[in-house]
Amino acid sequence: MRFGSWLENVVGWNRYGLKDNVLHVRFEDMKKDLGSVLAEVADFLGRPKTNEELDNVTESCIFTSMRNGPEFYQKYSAIGDVDSFTIGKRHLRKGQVGDWKNHFTAAQNELFDTEITQKTINMD
Repeated sequence: MRFGSWLENVVGWNRYGLKDNVLHVRFEDMKKDLGSVLAEVADFLGRPKTNEELDNVTESCIFTSMRNGPEFYQKYSAIGDVDSFTIGKRHLRKGQVGDWKNHFTAAQNELFDTEITQKTINMD
């Protein structure tokens, strides 16, 4: 794997928190209330924003704006190496919580859960 194990990455970063100057942001939280998460990030960075500034950033960061915006598409779709992005292909899927269920079979999900459980026990 070019970038390493997803699990090792997640477990590794979960060891850190605000005391370590690390802010954890979850996709699910951004989907629920992107503006609040962006305000939290701005505050964490010591760069609080006005409501108007947050509204502008929020509008630019909603999934459809990012996925359909020509600047984003041009910048990130043209990288084109075999291990990351493919030229001319969009790498953002649907931006929905739980969309993995449309890509994993029940057997794959069970295997994933078993592997994750076993590996997290061994990582502690």
